[in-house]
Amino acid sequence: MPGNESTTATSFIPRDELKVGNADLTLIATSPLAYFDEASSDPWLNISTSLTDEQGLQWYAKSGLSILGCVEQYQFCTDPRTCSKLDALYQLRATPNYGLPSLTARQKAVAGLVWKSVWAAQLQYGLLFIDKQILVANELIMSSLNSYVRSSKIPSNQWVTEAWNFANISLAVLQRRPGDYASPAAVLQQNASRIIQPDTAEARALCKQIKTRSSKHTSFKVLSLALLPGIAALVTLLNGVLPNLLSKTSRHGGGGGGKNATTAWAGYGFCQLLRLMSEARGIGPWDRQEKTVPTLRDRDFKFPLFDNGI
Repeated sequence: MPGNESTTATSFIPRDELKVGNADLTLIATSPLAYFDEASSDPWLNISTSLTDEQGLQWYAKSGLSILGCVEQYQFCTDPRTCSKLDALYQLRATPNYGLPSLTARQKAVAGLVWKSVWAAQLQYGLLFIDKQILVANELIMSSLNSYVRSSKIPSNQWVTEAWNFANISLAVLQRRPGDYASPAAVLQQNASRIIQPDTAEARALCKQIKTRSSKHTSFKVLSLALLPGIAALVTLLNGVLPNLLSKTSRHGGGGGGKNATTAWAGYGFCQLLRLMSEARGIGPWDRQEKTVPTLRDRDFKFPLFDNGI
């Protein structure tokens, strides 16, 4: 695109809305060849022409070619209050200290890495490598037979969805690039002679300072690991002690005071009822009268036999 309105180099003169001097402009052209179930007022795809044939009523794009203009601007910040102005990517790099008042040697190394990552995340490269598969509208295609493609209705704001997807793809590439800088892919490592080495000590130090999550490694806290055996031992101990403790508490404690609870147990426990029946027939005396199993004081005592029980 020429820097002025002269048509000597090209006959393409952008409209005023696209003449942004401090930004990168990417024009995305699409030619929808699919037929749609319903019309759509989406300003980019513009599905507004109807056709009736053996397939029934269907709709297709009014224009053979539709263009969406995307403007990309960048800035660097050292804190929320200190930022460079929004600018085009290469113009920002040409500005001393990336448009910031001053940068330390380490900050310059980080800024250089971020700039290179943003360079790789530009929309034009996503369009180049992913091609038409970058469009979210492909998910609405219901059938594709030879040259005939049928799609469900396109939302009226489909261009917004596509723009969000372009931005998300760029952000995904931007997040990945620092990790690739510190640990290049295997195909790059096999051609190490083609890798441009960092030219400053600070930039080389970033290779060892960048850390990313990996499925091959798991991080853990030593304190948490040490607590696991202790918690397991405590659970095992409680499993053996707690039932007996609760049983004793229910017999000799609880609401109404311990004395009342003990009296209730002495009056309604099975072994205690057996003791009361025996005492009614003169069998006794008894020890452990408040325990689970009361016992006769005389271990050699012989029960007299009656016709009707004890």
